[in-house]
Amino acid sequence: FCLGSVKNSNNFHTQPKHE
Repeated sequence: FCLGSVKNSNNFHTQPKHE
């Protein structure tokens, strides 16, 4: 998944950017 999702683990549930 996107490295940005790692930092935004909180927003990971709202907007999952992992592809």
